[in-house]
Amino acid sequence: MLENHQVYLFESERLGFRYWEIEDSVFYISLCQNSDVMKFFPKLLSDQDAVGEMFYLDDQLRDNGYGFWAVEEKLTKTLIGTIGIQKVPFEAFFTPAMEIGWRIATKYWKQGFAIEGAERVLLYMKQANLGNKLVSFTAKNNILSQAVMKKLKMSYVSEFNHPKLDKDHPLSVHILYEKYLQ
Repeated sequence: MLENHQVYLFESERLGFRYWEIEDSVFYISLCQNSDVMKFFPKLLSDQDAVGEMFYLDDQLRDNGYGFWAVEEKLTKTLIGTIGIQKVPFEAFFTPAMEIGWRIATKYWKQGFAIEGAERVLLYMKQANLGNKLVSFTAKNNILSQAVMKKLKMSYVSEFNHPKLDKDHPLSVHILYEKYLQ
């Protein structure tokens, strides 16, 4: 992790994408402990687990050249969440595949940041030649994330039971979308 206020790795109109910084840990802990943000995740993360995940995300970015970036609103230099891509970390009928996802602080919901950021990540993926197919998935009742997928012009594929969740878990049934990059 580098010093605070590093240069953006790439940008969109309103967003800057960068590596994670140690100073981001307070924000990331609060993001991962917000019940609205984490509503469609199996659990809230402890302080230790959130910081560990943040360090993992940074390591993935540095090792692979892609992952889940720290995303700032450029105008205010305020961290708003994370948006990125990764190889799907489990086996399923649609893997191997690259996955796009986002986790945005509630204060920044419904302002187009997830869509703007995801579109910029799609461009990054294309420019970096990371493949031509992308998937995204979420719990069946996560309507907001499904709306983002639709606005990204992703196509509905099917429902599936998430292999890392017990079939009886209330979040087990997921919706899968895909997009082919041109």
